[in-house]
Amino acid sequence: MKFKWTLAAALLVTTAWALTVKQASIKKLTEDAALIVIGKVESQTAQWENGNIFTHVTLEVKQCLKGKLPNKFVVVKNYGGTIGETSQIVSGAPEFAPGKEVMLFLVAWRDEYYIHSIALGEFTLIQENNRRYAINDLSHVTLVDPVTHQKISEPEKKRTKVELEAFIQQVRDFVRE
Repeated sequence: MKFKWTLAAALLVTTAWALTVKQASIKKLTEDAALIVIGKVESQTAQWENGNIFTHVTLEVKQCLKGKLPNKFVVVKNYGGTIGETSQIVSGAPEFAPGKEVMLFLVAWRDEYYIHSIALGEFTLIQENNRRYAINDLSHVTLVDPVTHQKISEPEKKRTKVELEAFIQQVRDFVRE
């Protein structure tokens, strides 16, 4: 009996990678991004690629703040995912589900779009007290100061919550610079 339980547990093994990123300003995210979009998650599909699982997230774009899209959808390649009973998890990487509204700062590499620094460029959109906000919560990420290279441990420096319209205007101003 013990052998069967061990065998079953072995089938559910997951790979976990810790995520460490350098903090970046909104101006830096905007400068680096090939695309900046606001939209809603339509679907996601995980697939094996060179021994790793990646999830391809299809986003219906409501606004494009930087870059050009050939249509109203963009596919974003995200690290990790689940196929059958096998999962690969990147601690701190954004999680997506159909219907989730986001603002993404996307970089292009090898003809695919990725979220800037895996997690820095993902802002979840919420409504609270009749106002819309963009939230980037990096509390599960090791965040490093880009100048001192020291770990940032203050919780208030690892979570951003901004009023959405003001945030959009700030990004548009940076795009125009």
